[in-house]
Amino acid sequence: MRIGEADHNNMNTKRAPDVLDERMEMLRSTLEEVIKVQQRLVGVLQQEKSLVIAGELDRLMVCLAEKEATLEALRRLEAQWRAHIKPIAGLMGFHAEGLSLSRLIESIGEPHQSRLRSCQQRLSALKASILEINQVNGFLIEKTLKKIGDLIQLLRHLSSETPTYRPTGLLSPSSPQGRLLCKG
Repeated sequence: MRIGEADHNNMNTKRAPDVLDERMEMLRSTLEEVIKVQQRLVGVLQQEKSLVIAGELDRLMVCLAEKEATLEALRRLEAQWRAHIKPIAGLMGFHAEGLSLSRLIESIGEPHQSRLRSCQQRLSALKASILEINQVNGFLIEKTLKKIGDLIQLLRHLSSETPTYRPTGLLSPSSPQGRLLCKG
């Protein structure tokens, strides 16, 4: 069975433009839901940034779980979006694999074109925000991990040998010179 063939069978009761309008509305509705979930993801990422800066690890773990749930919701919606594209591609005479949202917008008439273009613009802006915040969060986490690593190195250094200090207050090399005042 070809993509869209089931829709052609349904055209006995509905005209092709009615079926296409119905499918386009389903696609637009799914895209609107994607927008809502991406807006929620922006909020979660902003919260993650604040928690990393504040060093609130317990709350950060809760935030990370929320981020994972939001990303899973986006994956489900993407699958729905792809499922809506297949019958639309068949109705329009395109191959489903080659039909992107941009190509669909270029090929479809009004009022669907302006509605889908609006969704595409909002999705594009949200994607840019998500990428920017995620990049900042990655940078903050990288710096935090480096600080933690530096502190661990310092603790290892201090605990691996008996530290002695020079008269200047600096740690002396491993060959102890002077008197041991306190053993850690």
